[in-house]
Amino acid sequence: MHAFDDAELFTNSKMASLAAKTWNAYGISTHIIRADKGVYLLSLGRFYQAVHATRMQQKLKQIDKRYRYQQRIMPIPTWRFTFAPASKQKSEKLWQELNKKGLLTPVLMPEESFHTLYGKHIKPT
Repeated sequence: MHAFDDAELFTNSKMASLAAKTWNAYGISTHIIRADKGVYLLSLGRFYQAVHATRMQQKLKQIDKRYRYQQRIMPIPTWRFTFAPASKQKSEKLWQELNKKGLLTPVLMPEESFHTLYGKHIKPT
């Protein structure tokens, strides 16, 4: 995983929110993380593929603001959907029906939305 964070650690969420507005003005989506008691950090992105991390790094260099980068290996839960053989048309119809029912939502949603809905249930490893 490639992790990009604001270089500063914040002592309260209000300060982190102000910094988030600055990053958002540059087009960077942020997520405030409570790291420890009284310490907040501002996530600028988490990427599991090097090609996306490289693009983010290039974007951050153009902005010319300080940030922290960390690369680490971590297990990533994955889901594999296996369906009976079918034509492309039938397969796409099935995929759309599952998506409409919300069964695929946790797999397809952006990271920020996932953390908003499920973050409190994730235990650090």
